Amino acid sequence: MEVRALGRGFVIVVITIELWKFIHAPFRAWVIRHYGELMRPHEKNGITGFGELAVGIYLAVEFFPKSVALLAIISVAADPVARIVGLHWGHVRLRNGKTLSGAFACLVASNVLTLALAFLLSGQDVSFTAAMLIRAPFYIAALELASRRHDNLIVPVGTAALLTIF
Repeated sequence: MEVRALGRGFVIVVITIELWKFIHAPFRAWVIRHYGELMRPHEKNGITGFGELAVGIYLAVEFFPKSVALLAIISVAADPVARIVGLHWGHVRLRNGKTLSGAFACLVASNVLTLALAFLLSGQDVSFTAAMLIRAPFYIAALELASRRHDNLIVPVGTAALLTIF
């Protein structure tokens, strides 16, 4: 079975769960009871970060070349690094509530992940240009910093679009 077909099926399941949570109060209560501690307040009555993440990764894989999609997908791993560093060591707050140290941590994590991906996939059927490897971490960090909500959707799709356009 093709990977994209599996991705489509996965996204359909995730969206179905998100919609069911939205329209069926007992299921929403069950989700909140079991996973509420992991959810942000706006996720309890709306789409969760996981739902956005699934859609963002799916869109990157479905509509962009493999090398671009892979760089977009790793962008998601830099998000928790930025959050953890920002929460624990973020003394300088920016206008959107994010922190300077979180933004810098996102950039560093994106660089490490980009280089690790390029190294691990060297010799495979995926080719990265030097320009892509240099630009991707900056796109990831800038999109993460600029997004207030929905970063799990915006960062992978935005990264893929920017890498494709520029």
